[in-house]
Amino acid sequence: MLTANLDGTDVRVIDDCGVTSHFIWRDPETILAWSHYPGYDSKLSASGMKAGFCLFEDAPGGGDVQLAAGPEMEKDGHCTYIPGNRFILNDSYPDEDRNSHVMLYDTVKKNVIPVADFFMPPEYTGEWRCDLHPRSSRNGKYVAVDAPHEDSGRQIHLIDISAVTSGI
Repeated sequence: MLTANLDGTDVRVIDDCGVTSHFIWRDPETILAWSHYPGYDSKLSASGMKAGFCLFEDAPGGGDVQLAAGPEMEKDGHCTYIPGNRFILNDSYPDEDRNSHVMLYDTVKKNVIPVADFFMPPEYTGEWRCDLHPRSSRNGKYVAVDAPHEDSGRQIHLIDISAVTSGI
């Protein structure tokens, strides 16, 4: 993963492990991404994970890297922050029952809050799959996802998460 100024100058290698995916800016200096843990070759999590969501500081000469979420959120997905940066919104690829999941990770309490599950019919595989790609409203009260619905094909679903995110 590389960063650069808008004019293409100051190109920096932020993560060179070769498996970085699904990255998003948390703030102007910090990137959240799925990648290998710092020191993953010698330090595995309790569940044996070698990768997870990490925070990378975008700093000249290399920045700090730290684990953003532990084994309670051990699946790669399309991540983003809810406004205020307390909650990471994430999804999953279909599980063995073909269900994809939407979840929030509370960075303060260090726990996963299930939001919704969507069944992915078998015809939604390979290049025809339908990733949920959850995204938050600007006020952090709603999440929109892409998912098939009965015989109507791909639809946009709106989920109210205000009971979790309001007043915090």
